[in-house]
Amino acid sequence: MNIKPTDILFILSSYILLLVINHGFINYEYGFLEPVLIIFCIVSLTIQVLVFGANRAVDKLFFLITPILMIGMLASIFLYTTGELREFEASDSYVYDRLASLLAISGGSPDGLDGVKYGLDDYGYPLIRYLFGAETGSNIALLFFKILLHYTTAYFIYVSLLRDGIGAVISSRCSLLYLNNSILIFFICSGLKEVIFAFFVSGLLLHRLWIKSILISCTYFFRKSVPLTAILALITLKYSRLLSTQKLLVILSILLFLTFAFFVNISSNSFPFRDYVNLLLLGYELEVFFASLYSVLFGGIPTVFNESPTNLVYSPSVFLVNCLLMGALFSLRLKYFKEPYFYVLLIFGIGLIVLALGIKVRYIAPFYFIYLLIIGSSFSRISSTGLKMGVIATVFVSQAWSFLA
Repeated sequence: MNIKPTDILFILSSYILLLVINHGFINYEYGFLEPVLIIFCIVSLTIQVLVFGANRAVDKLFFLITPILMIGMLASIFLYTTGELREFEASDSYVYDRLASLLAISGGSPDGLDGVKYGLDDYGYPLIRYLFGAETGSNIALLFFKILLHYTTAYFIYVSLLRDGIGAVISSRCSLLYLNNSILIFFICSGLKEVIFAFFVSGLLLHRLWIKSILISCTYFFRKSVPLTAILALITLKYSRLLSTQKLLVILSILLFLTFAFFVNISSNSFPFRDYVNLLLLGYELEVFFASLYSVLFGGIPTVFNESPTNLVYSPSVFLVNCLLMGALFSLRLKYFKEPYFYVLLIFGIGLIVLALGIKVRYIAPFYFIYLLIIGSSFSRISSTGLKMGVIATVFVSQAWSFLA
């Protein structure tokens, strides 16, 4: 399908309706920030929706440039409000400053992290910051490095969809949608690692095994659970194309259990696996579990009801991805769950669901390219009616969670 002008209007109107409904609840500590961010969000969503009308070369060139413009706008907001290229309500980016400073003293050696609670799985981003001389906050060189990796990841999406038999038109639109993603633009401008992390994770899309192996191995230095989950995801992706649904489900169940066991073991620290499972079964809040499950499967919870300006910046892309994936679900129904990349998403997401981390967009951001692959592989089969149903469902979920959270 092609998204029609009426579909674009319906998506934008629904998003603006959410902003209007929740306007009275939004109360940021920066007085001027609310209208500026609302303008940013509406412009961001408009650009992303219009991507699906990009047919001519000049249209694609325009949408290749718009991420730079949006980065410039958001970076200016960060500089004005925080005085640095640092996210709102920053905490972790200050930790990265400290770790990068320790590596500067040790000449980049991991020994510099001795004596602090962070290990090799937190070594990657502080090392990059040290190499770019960004020990006291992100600088322009690091910003451009993030932009370069962001564009490279978008290219990986384009090539992967082409290799899967998706046409050049849809492949280019999905890669452009990734480029203009407001969540990833936020992380480019911030002092956080997610865009760089996403580049290494997206290495699983590459054709050459040795390059793929290097990039996936590097993810250990960002989050130690990812190399294993990436390998399991590759196995799933390979066999999902070859096996019957029944055999695939057996293999998937085994892989999901291994992922679950690995995640809970690395998170349990001093107490054993059995005690963690008991705690999980007895102490899990049901609404948090379902919210985390929904968030992982559909790319976040598209609420704008939160006093954090960060969530407002996230909301355009979370809202649109939700609409498209829900539209695919309504159009394809059971066939939707046969998409190979859907199983890959489950492998990456199961640990986040178990630990109730999937509810935080930051934790699913490095895997956001998978949502674009699912959209690309199912987009031509989404009906206009299904898309509108997806928008309505997205609005409902957003408001439901606003009242629960």
